[in-house]
Amino acid sequence: MKVKIGISIEKDLSDKLEELAQKMGELKVSKSELVEAILAAYFKSAVEHKEKAKELVVLRRSGKL
Repeated sequence: MKVKIGISIEKDLSDKLEELAQKMGELKVSKSELVEAILAAYFKSAVEHKEKAKELVVLRRSGKL
């Protein structure tokens, strides 16, 4: 079952998602599907999700990511 969530992302990230989706033209992938695939891969990875998410948020907020 899929659910809709409202999120806001920086325009540069949206542009990069759009560019990637266009490069994958044969799959006719949407930005939402790309984000879902990226999140699925992240949550299936062997990292400690809470700690990694905290690290990524700090890096993003500091402008290092």
